[in-house]
Amino acid sequence: MTLALLLSGECIDLAVAEAAMLAGSISDKLRIRLLGSRTLLLDGDCGGCRCSALNASASRGLAARLIARLAFTRAAYFTVFTLNSRSGTSENAVKRAFSRAFSRVNWPALCKGSFCVRVKHISKSGCPLVGVTQYPTKQNRGLGKSSLEKELADIVWRALPRPKVDLEQPDTEIVVIIDDNKTVCGIKLAENTEDFESRSPVLRPGFQPDSLHPKLARAMVNLSGIHGRATLLDPFCGSGGILIEAGLMGFPVRGYDVSPGAVKKCLLNMKHFGIKNYKISCADACNLRGSYSYIVTDLPYGRNSKAIVDGKTASLDNLYSRFLKQLGRVLKKRAVTGVCEASAFALSLPAALSPPNKSKARPWPPPPLSIRQGETQNSRHSPQGSGLKTGGWLALAAPTIASNSCQSSVSTFRKLINQAGLTLKDGFSYYVHRSMTKCIIVVDKR
Repeated sequence: MTLALLLSGECIDLAVAEAAMLAGSISDKLRIRLLGSRTLLLDGDCGGCRCSALNASASRGLAARLIARLAFTRAAYFTVFTLNSRSGTSENAVKRAFSRAFSRVNWPALCKGSFCVRVKHISKSGCPLVGVTQYPTKQNRGLGKSSLEKELADIVWRALPRPKVDLEQPDTEIVVIIDDNKTVCGIKLAENTEDFESRSPVLRPGFQPDSLHPKLARAMVNLSGIHGRATLLDPFCGSGGILIEAGLMGFPVRGYDVSPGAVKKCLLNMKHFGIKNYKISCADACNLRGSYSYIVTDLPYGRNSKAIVDGKTASLDNLYSRFLKQLGRVLKKRAVTGVCEASAFALSLPAALSPPNKSKARPWPPPPLSIRQGETQNSRHSPQGSGLKTGGWLALAAPTIASNSCQSSVSTFRKLINQAGLTLKDGFSYYVHRSMTKCIIVVDKR
């Protein structure tokens, strides 16, 4: 069984890690490969999903489970075949390779009912089939996107005993994804139609300006690896952005906040979005009791929220230090925390996160670091497992909004992590808007 996931382009590192974590929670036999720049392949047996059979219908269950939860994945496909094209290959040679590959497929076994063929050209550079564009010109009229779709559809048409084309609502949608020098042909199984904007913080009845966007909140929940009926805790819940996403995915949620006003907004939002299994209360995140397997939170950063410890206003470094120590005491498996990257710089995360010279700011987006082209990683994530590696922390030119009081050295931060019994696993830079970049930190209980 091989599934192809088409990733969104906001943050490839984050999208790869999210998909790998979720796939690993479903089965530890799935392996991942990044093909091109935005196409992720899942290979292996997904066990209880009965997707080990090499056919599209058997893979539909796994695809539906993944797309129902993933935030940074656009669609899932059953992989029919893949093609590699060396740089410099002529356009006609690539087209002939497409035709030969299509001709070898047993389309009657894959196409049920009506069908259509779509070509998605998502590569930014390096693709030899440069003529496959949305609108063909006089020079490449025979290589236009619609022309290639028609040529490939003709091959499928001739292979079917009773062909029927439906361009609007086909029963079988055959998609050719051209991604750099890699091509994936697949049958679309599921598409991400989640309307995250309908849950935008500005549309919630309990509005709080510093709340996370639902898409990023959902990705953070997935990065935790939570599955089954496990409970998720957000000790800085605010108006409940993270809890809403976890609750909509069916997980019991628990939230704390030191602000009675924030707790009131959170309760209002829980009711508005129909979340049933939740417990929200007013409490200090630095004085947590009990133990929790999965903790996902967005740390205060002093812009629209105050850092409060033991009922008193505190500096960010004091709040973060106290919370990390408490996290080490109560965490059983994994925690995912978000922090304004400028605050993360001031808190001195690993050296690669040191603020770059503004005159030499790197362009956005940075090159993907999680899995390089052609590499394979086991998608199983556990405190003892090797897990997915990002290949290094991403470094971006962050806006200068950090509090002057938040001043800790690299050694101090790492010492706090080690003293708390935690292991720093992964880190991602996620561009929110022009005035903020979030640093997503993943830690495991050692």
